[in-house]
Amino acid sequence: MGKGKYDLSISGENHIRELCGTGNSKLQGRNSYVLPLCKPACSSEKIWVSNPDINGGIRTNQELADALIKWYNDFSKDFSLYANIVVAQAIIESDGLKVWTYSKTGAMGITQFLGGTLWDVVIQNNYGGHFSDAEMKAISKDVLVPFNRNFLDPFNGGKSIGQKYREQLHQNIIDNPRIMIKAQFVYMNYAADLSNGIASCALFGYNRGPGFIKGTSYTNTIHSASLEPNNYEDEGIKYVYRIFDLLYRKFGYIDLDITKTSATNFNKLGNNYKATLG
Repeated sequence: MGKGKYDLSISGENHIRELCGTGNSKLQGRNSYVLPLCKPACSSEKIWVSNPDINGGIRTNQELADALIKWYNDFSKDFSLYANIVVAQAIIESDGLKVWTYSKTGAMGITQFLGGTLWDVVIQNNYGGHFSDAEMKAISKDVLVPFNRNFLDPFNGGKSIGQKYREQLHQNIIDNPRIMIKAQFVYMNYAADLSNGIASCALFGYNRGPGFIKGTSYTNTIHSASLEPNNYEDEGIKYVYRIFDLLYRKFGYIDLDITKTSATNFNKLGNNYKATLG
């Protein structure tokens, strides 16, 4: 069967398999720091193990690679978004497709959702994801709090209660990568609608917040974030560049011409790189 319009490129599939490799390192591990926002604190010796039961169980990196290729191709058709771009984003988010991973700020899993975003996208279906009751229950399993955004969002006042169930929430997320990848597509689809499919704007909005997206202008999108304190736009600029660089090097997007010369121009002045999401 031939490749569909939105499917991963052959080079993209090969890169996923190359990244995943052998063993099970993408399914279990620990960072140099403990999972944050836990109360009591998470053990520094804890090794996180992802146990996806879908497809009869995924226990090896090779099985994970096969599943990721299928999921990203399937969802790319459902949402009319290019799988290459969304996978490249996941690779940057998850430090090379580590399903178990987490950040120092409390972002979780392959798509690095914070609790508040998880609440908005999956539990509340605020972005039109049509998550089923079964999907919502899988993510909220045994999280025994008044399940609302305040208890999940580390930046909101209710976090002290949510911290008690932070480990369980993280386990639910890493056990359900397919649901989280669907959530990634839902959130990116929303960002794509705001930017008329311009990938640079949509990716920047995913990282810094969709409220900063200003139509199809990457320059204006960056400027809107620059009005925030502490050089808020800088992380978004670096984030988009890293994804575009990966698309150029590993996914066959040679027209992006991410060279040393172009990299110096990929800055606060902005460039409307015309890679489209869909």
